[in-house]
Amino acid sequence: MKFLKDEKTRRILISGSILVILYFLLNNISEIWGFFNKFLKVMSPFIVGAAIAYILNVPIRRIERGLFKNPDKFSGPKWHGRRRALAILITISIAFLVIGCMLYMVIPQLADTIAQLIKQIPAGVQNVTKWAEETFAKYPVVTEKIDYWATNWQNILESITTFVKNYINQIIAGGISAVSGLVSGVLNFLIGFIFALYVLVQKEKLADQFKKIIYAFLEKKTADWMMLVGERADKTFTGFISGQCVEAIIIGILFFIVMTIFRIPYTLLISLLIGVTALVPIVGTIIGCVVGVILILLVNPVKVLVFLIIFVVIQQFEGNIIYPHVVGNSVGLSGIWVLVSLTVGGSLFGIMGMVVFIPLVSVIYAFLREYIYGILKEKGMVDADYKLLVGRKKEDPGDDVKSEDMKKQSSGDGDKAGEPENEEEIGESTAPEKEENPRATGNGKKQNQNRTRKNKRR
Repeated sequence: MKFLKDEKTRRILISGSILVILYFLLNNISEIWGFFNKFLKVMSPFIVGAAIAYILNVPIRRIERGLFKNPDKFSGPKWHGRRRALAILITISIAFLVIGCMLYMVIPQLADTIAQLIKQIPAGVQNVTKWAEETFAKYPVVTEKIDYWATNWQNILESITTFVKNYINQIIAGGISAVSGLVSGVLNFLIGFIFALYVLVQKEKLADQFKKIIYAFLEKKTADWMMLVGERADKTFTGFISGQCVEAIIIGILFFIVMTIFRIPYTLLISLLIGVTALVPIVGTIIGCVVGVILILLVNPVKVLVFLIIFVVIQQFEGNIIYPHVVGNSVGLSGIWVLVSLTVGGSLFGIMGMVVFIPLVSVIYAFLREYIYGILKEKGMVDADYKLLVGRKKEDPGDDVKSEDMKKQSSGDGDKAGEPENEEEIGESTAPEKEENPRATGNGKKQNQNRTRKNKRR
C-alpha cells in the first residue's frame, strides 16, 4: 500500500474513480431518473408540507412578534406555546378567508362567462365567416369551403360527437385516471398540510436537531459555512415570497381600478387572474394577459386594444417602480439569469419550479460571486470596486508620442501667445531692458568700492 502515499498515484486513482462513476451515471441515466421520479412521488406530500410550512412561516413570525409583547407578564414556555398557536391560527384563518373570498367572487362570474361563451358561439362563427368571406373573396374555392362549414356547422358538430362516442371507453378511462389523480392530489395536500402544522409547531426543535446532525458529521468550518448558506437562503426566500405576494396584490388592485375606469369587460375576473399569476415573475402576468385578451375579444374586440395599452403601462410602472421598492434586491439577479431560472425550473418542475428556482439560483449566484471575488482579491487581480486589473488593452505607444507632441505644441502656442506681434512692440519691450542693464552694473561697482573702503578702515 506504499504506492497510495504517492500524491500523483492518488490523483490518478481519484480521477479514474470519478470517470467510472460518471460513465455509470450517464450510461444508466434513464433508470436513475426513473428512480428519482419515484422517490419524489413518494416524498411529494412531505415536500408539499415543507413548502406550505415555509410559506406560512413568513406571516407567522411577524404575527408572533406582535402578540403578548410585555415580557414581565407573558414570558416562559407556556406563553410561548400560546403565542405560537394563536399566530398559526390567525395565519391559517386569513389564508382560508382570502381563498374563500376569491372563489366566491370568481366562480359565479366564471360560470356566467362560460354561459355567455356558449351563447355567443353561433354569432362568433357567423362573424368569423363574414370576415373570412371578405378576406378570401379572391379565392372562390376557399369561400365555398367556408360557406359549407358555416351552414353545416351543426352537422360537423354531430360528426365530432359521434367520433367522441366511438372512443368513449378511452374517454372514460381518461376520466377515471383524472379523478384518481385529483383524489391523490387532494390526499397529498391534506397530508402535507398536517405535516406543515407539525413543522410549524416544532420548528425550533427540528432546527436544533438539524444543526446537531451537521456539526456531528462535519468539520466545524464546513458546518459554519452550511449554516451561513442556510441563513442567506432563508433571507433570500423570505424576501422573495413576501415581496412577490405584496407585488401581486398591488398589481391586481391597479388592474381592477384602471379597468373599472375604462369599463373593460370581466374586470374582477381578469384582475384576480393577473394578481394570482403575478406570483410567477415575468411569465405570470403574460399568461393572465393572454387569458384576458381571449375573454374580452369574445365580448368587445375594440376594448382589447385598450386593455393591451393598460397592460403595457402597468407593466412598465410595475417593473420600474413597484418591483425595485417592494421586492428590492432580495433576489439580486439580472434579467438573463431570471429567464434561465424560469426556463430550467419550469421545464423540470412546472410552475413550482419557476417560483423556487429564482431565489435558489440567486443564493448560488451570490456565493459563487463571493468565492470568485475572494480568489481574485488574493491574487491582486481586482481593485477596491472588484474591477479586473488584468486583461485590459494596453495603450498604443504612438499615443504617448502624440501626447508629447500635443504638449509641445501647446507650450509653443503659449510662448507664441506671449511674444509681441510686430517690431514696434519688440523695440518697446527691449528698450527698458537696455536702459536698466547699465544702471544695474554701475550700482554693483559702487557697492563693491564701498565694501573695500570699509575693510581698509578696519
